Amino acid sequence: MRQDHVNNFHNSFCATRSVGTAAVFVACCAIMAFAGWRGASGKPHPPDSGAFFLSYQAITLLVAGLLFTAFKCTRERVVIALSLFTQLSALLFAARPNLASFRPILEWIDFAVWTTALVISLTMLASALRSRNRPSPCESS
Repeated sequence: MRQDHVNNFHNSFCATRSVGTAAVFVACCAIMAFAGWRGASGKPHPPDSGAFFLSYQAITLLVAGLLFTAFKCTRERVVIALSLFTQLSALLFAARPNLASFRPILEWIDFAVWTTALVISLTMLASALRSRNRPSPCESS
């Protein structure tokens, strides 16, 4: 039963077929790439609130994990996996304050990861725009 729901979700919201879903991927990645650029270029960070940060991370990891199981195309999963990577690295640096000297490097890596995710999501948007009337290019059924 659960597999049917996942397949129905993917058939309805596949980012390589749905312009709306692809646009959401692009918007999220663009916002995060901009935030990564601000961090990498030395712009000041807002003060961190420990409880808010941990709740945000927990919710983001849960949602990303659910989306990873719901989306079946490789490009969708790569973008979600890249977001998981950035969230897990942020948790690592929050849990290990002695790694603070590596923060500038992490911020540039974060920017590069989100820029890569943005490029991949733009290819999904291009595929969705091209294939409005064609069958799904997804790897699975």
